[in-house]
Amino acid sequence: NSNCHYAVAENHNHWYSYNGWQYNHKTNESKTNKINNNLGSCRFLLKYKSNNFYEATNKKLVSIEDLKTIAPIKFGKEINFLTSYTYLKNQLWVSTERTISYLKNDSLKVDPTFTQYTNPKRAINSIKHFNNHLLVGTTKGLYSYKPFSNKITIYKGLENVNARYIKPIDNNSFWVGCYGDGLFLVKNNKAYKVVDQNIELNTAHAIEEDKLGNLWISTNNGLLNISKKTLIYNTLHQLPVACYRFSTKDGLLTNEFNGGGTHPSLQTKDGIIGFPSMKGFVWFDPLKVPKQLFKGAILLDEVLADGKLCKQQNKRYAFGANTELATFHFSYPYFYDRDNLTVEYKCSDETSWKPIKVNTFQLARSKGGERLFQIRIRTHGFADSTAVTKTFPLYFELRYYEKVWFWTLIALLFVLLLMISYRFGLHYYKVRERKLQEKIDEKTAELYVNILQLEQSKSALESSNVQLENTNEQLEHSQVELSESLKEKEILIKEIHHRVKNNLQIVMNLLKIQARESTSTIIDEFVKKGLARILTMSLIHENLYANEQLDKIDLKKYIMELVTNLKNVISLDNNEIAVNLQVDDIQFDFENAVPLGLIINELLTNSFKHAFKTVEKGEITVRIQQTEDGKFEFTYADNGPGFDLHQSERKTLGLELVHQLTRQLNGTIQTDIGKSNSITLSFQTNV
Repeated sequence: NSNCHYAVAENHNHWYSYNGWQYNHKTNESKTNKINNNLGSCRFLLKYKSNNFYEATNKKLVSIEDLKTIAPIKFGKEINFLTSYTYLKNQLWVSTERTISYLKNDSLKVDPTFTQYTNPKRAINSIKHFNNHLLVGTTKGLYSYKPFSNKITIYKGLENVNARYIKPIDNNSFWVGCYGDGLFLVKNNKAYKVVDQNIELNTAHAIEEDKLGNLWISTNNGLLNISKKTLIYNTLHQLPVACYRFSTKDGLLTNEFNGGGTHPSLQTKDGIIGFPSMKGFVWFDPLKVPKQLFKGAILLDEVLADGKLCKQQNKRYAFGANTELATFHFSYPYFYDRDNLTVEYKCSDETSWKPIKVNTFQLARSKGGERLFQIRIRTHGFADSTAVTKTFPLYFELRYYEKVWFWTLIALLFVLLLMISYRFGLHYYKVRERKLQEKIDEKTAELYVNILQLEQSKSALESSNVQLENTNEQLEHSQVELSESLKEKEILIKEIHHRVKNNLQIVMNLLKIQARESTSTIIDEFVKKGLARILTMSLIHENLYANEQLDKIDLKKYIMELVTNLKNVISLDNNEIAVNLQVDDIQFDFENAVPLGLIINELLTNSFKHAFKTVEKGEITVRIQQTEDGKFEFTYADNGPGFDLHQSERKTLGLELVHQLTRQLNGTIQTDIGKSNSITLSFQTNV
């Protein structure tokens, strides 16, 4: 056989290779033929209509059995260097590195849909049918493709693997062998990586299952054997496996197998399995291949206690009470591949075994006393019952807190503490019970007295209820009379305010008549000022009898009415005077409303008469605010030339009236030094 093999096929008891050899495994006869192919197509073998074909240099599919029969399949210009094939619904599909084609009327036609997923960095390695889809293995991931549609998806977890081999298991799962990325199990569209605890499984070329349900896997590290059931269970539960590895030590031609071809393995009807390798074709009967079971002895070569040599005493290794770390050096004879062995250790009181990669391990002291230490060597591919186990007795000297007397003392102290606690608790309980009984007696006596008082009160209450009923009748009668009296007084007070307002109105009308008959300017001005002052007091009475409260007025409403009526009384020549009112919502008492109203009247009258003779558009600001300390701040300002309220050479009746009214309010007046058009009055009253 030639050295390099990638693909083999079987037909009529013969095995064929692209290299040109054929072999009859029944008669043990072999034959070598010179075939016309190129290195680019050396991995491709196509099974078509019960015959096997290879791609020849003339872009034709030639039978590898007689080298004469040519498959009636025509190639397009873009189809060259075939990599893989499969049958989906009896239709042939063939792949190249860049295209996927299907056979129609004896011609291969390129399916353009998948072309967009191929580029110089993503070449097609193989295709396989699975659940009416095509599985497409590429150098950059594994895809699922439904032909003649845009349904192309990549399997999660396999986005960047170099997928070269696909082997279906059932309708829900399949194997994926990757070059450089290992072996994966895909189940229900989820990928699980196969991990061997001893062998670096980085490449899987092909998988065959024998009649006993064991899998044979060709890799770059030899030929692996493991139970199919174990491999699937451990992989799905993300547990490592332990494959039995056949290597050159077992008689293999090489540890490096090949794959990536369309037929990287074969199995005959009678169970013979064959794999191509780098140094020839390997075939065998899996039922007759012997596995080497380890049956040797396990020896403890050296035991150290905290780095110092520990010798056996009475057939056991004894460690002092201060020992923290025990070190064991052991050995065992084995002349085959040690990757097929798993070496483990544990103490007899532990449930799980711990693996050992080398012949040395350490055991930290956990407790004192007798301990049985065990070393076990299992051979992969054999039942655990065939493992070799060696037991070594150990003794760790007890520390003081591990000895019986120590815990006996602790127990006695605990019992003593319980007894003391019990005595104290019993004493406390009796004292508490006595005090509780005393309190119960005291409360019982109080309750007896209360019952007597309650009975007395009950009889007194019954007599009082009769009196109370009489009193309630008298009270209801008095409330009716009082309510009627209050209504009569409210009506009388409103009538008084109304009559005062009417009398003031009569006085105002008389003054107006007198003013019309008078020819003197001085008398006319005097009458108008009098009218304004009387109007101020009249408005207050009008607000009082119109308001629900007979002793308070709405200050903002009152000042607005005062300004409106005062303009009519003064008969202004200049109507372009704007009055800006900034008055808080205040219910002002009657006693202080009169002097405040008269002050506003005098200031407004003064501004209307004298302030705007030289001003084109007059502006007056009246601001009344209540401060946080309960005081009121009244500010009056106009845009006239201003005057000095305190140092005027001649104080008029109006200005003198402002000072007197301010003193009546117990307030103070503030102005700027010199002439000013702003006056601030501060005072406090009950609101």
